Amino acid sequence: MSLNDLIGVAGFETVQLLSKESDGSLTVFIEGRPRSGWHRPSHPAEGHGYPPFELEGDKWRMTFLGSEGQVRKILARLDRRGLRYRIIHSGDARFEPVSPLSALSPRQREAIMAAYRKGYYDFPRRIKSGELATSLGIAKSTLAQHLRKAEKGILDVLSSTKTTASQ
Repeated sequence: MSLNDLIGVAGFETVQLLSKESDGSLTVFIEGRPRSGWHRPSHPAEGHGYPPFELEGDKWRMTFLGSEGQVRKILARLDRRGLRYRIIHSGDARFEPVSPLSALSPRQREAIMAAYRKGYYDFPRRIKSGELATSLGIAKSTLAQHLRKAEKGILDVLSSTKTTASQ
């Protein structure tokens, strides 16, 4: 199964590879409106699925945020559907379920994730902007534009989250 095969499944409209690890696991950005009957909460009062969702072979990894009662209900729904799951961590979370990556265009996400993975933001840098642009098949000036807009988009989301949390 390829990532493109996921488009249309459970209401997924956009599926974009963010990173592939040496162990073969993938981090994937998924957008869309999940269809009813999928294993996500149908109403915010039932809790929140929190991105990123990860796909490794035939296994999904997702984070679910909710009260203890909401978690029990979602696990019961998974059981009723015959879906196997494993709880990796359980704890208190006190933040808004917003992904800064969702504020970016697909090209901005691709550019900033490639820059991060290839060491553009490391000190010292492991890759120069010209090499990064070449690896993405775009002009250096286009890369600079994508990165500036992506950085601003992420900072805008983080700034609004911080402002909301302090109110």
